[in-house]
Amino acid sequence: MNKLILILASILMVTNAHAAVSNKTTDMVVATVNKQAITLQELKNRITLSKLLVNKKLSALEFNILKTQAIKQLIDEELKRQYAESKNVKVTSRDLKNAIAFLEKQRKLKSGDLLKNIPEHLHPTAVAQIKDSILQQKIVKLVIAKKVFVPDYEIDNLLENVLNQAHSKEYKISQIIINNSKNKQDDAKKITRVYEQLINGEDFKNVALAFSEGSNKLKGGSLGWFSLGELNQKLQKEVKKLAAEEFSKPIRTPNGLVIVRLDEVKITENIDTSETEEVKYVSFTGKDINKKDFKNIKSIASDVNGYSDFKKFKKIMTVKYKLEQVDENNWLSL
Repeated sequence: MNKLILILASILMVTNAHAAVSNKTTDMVVATVNKQAITLQELKNRITLSKLLVNKKLSALEFNILKTQAIKQLIDEELKRQYAESKNVKVTSRDLKNAIAFLEKQRKLKSGDLLKNIPEHLHPTAVAQIKDSILQQKIVKLVIAKKVFVPDYEIDNLLENVLNQAHSKEYKISQIIINNSKNKQDDAKKITRVYEQLINGEDFKNVALAFSEGSNKLKGGSLGWFSLGELNQKLQKEVKKLAAEEFSKPIRTPNGLVIVRLDEVKITENIDTSETEEVKYVSFTGKDINKKDFKNIKSIASDVNGYSDFKKFKKIMTVKYKLEQVDENNWLSL
């Protein structure tokens, strides 16, 4: 993604009066991304929405961090939008509806209440942020994942690792991440302010949604379930220290500065690796079968071993022997 970004000095004019966001619309440009403008009004709306999600009075320093982060998010989102457009990756109305339903379920809201809790003039801003997270997931799935090759030996190693972890603990983890930038001091200030908000009792999901730069921010930072062996050594060390619902101090990782929260711990069930046999019954009807054909069919049926063989067997019966399938049950364990 080539990017040509011009950030005008007007961004610095966004006032520090936290509640004073003008209702007057303006098309003043604060940044351009490959000739696509980002306006001052878009920036103001994003800042207002982020403050609403944090739901606390911000200090001057916190507000400046939020302001810088808002313009960075808008630029990143526009770059992703342009890249997605070039690859014909789109967010459908169904995608958006499902994402909103997920957020409402996660936050234990009634259907339709997510946007009701946000001022109407901020609806386009909230929808744009949701669409960005969907778009990022789609780009990974439809564009990047197709280029990833995992050799068989790595799959075998992963399977062996999973089997060896029967009766082991699993950890449900969430994170807030500030991605690496050229200014490490700035990154450190951002994550420190985020950590202070968490220490002061702010809800982790809300802070993640407002400040995290990860694609999972819409899920409140949730990464899902992991065994310790699936985490890098730094995260293993931190997760081991945490009790359920506790969060770590900021951790430096190759991708950026991270705060990890241990949401839940569970013991995995023993994995049954013993071989099982399954049978499937299918009935055919049609012309009379002569002895030679019947003998051939019996021989073919006796060699069926697994799903793909069974599929071939049905094709032989219907195409070669012109029989009609009349019944079929599910696979049954013996």
